[in-house]
Amino acid sequence: MLTLQEALIKGQKRSDAVVLLFLVICLLILAFLFQGSRGIWQPDEGYYVGAAVTMLDRGDLLIPYLSERIFLEKPPITYWGIITGLKLFGHIRSIFYLDQPVFVVVGIVVIVVICGHIAGIIVGDVST
Repeated sequence: MLTLQEALIKGQKRSDAVVLLFLVICLLILAFLFQGSRGIWQPDEGYYVGAAVTMLDRGDLLIPYLSERIFLEKPPITYWGIITGLKLFGHIRSIFYLDQPVFVVVGIVVIVVICGHIAGIIVGDVST
């Protein structure tokens, strides 16, 4: 049999999960809201997409190349995200940066969880 305090703590943990789930859903909507509303900005973003396509064509997923030269402008995870979009949805212009909103949401959720642990604050306490 649970005491009142234990029942309240269990209820608080459940509400924390609901608040965190609501935060993730809102962040996903916000992050994907304008995805694909603009084209690839030249020249920079074109270079990244070109390097990712070259990585995919060459089969070398570790070192990005652009015009037969090593192109190390971004971390490989950027190119891997573009390649994932290419593999899943094909060469659709608005899909090339599908990974960026996912990284935004994951980063914000990690920050909220870490700050909650450091400060000892439960997510439900902050939301009320």
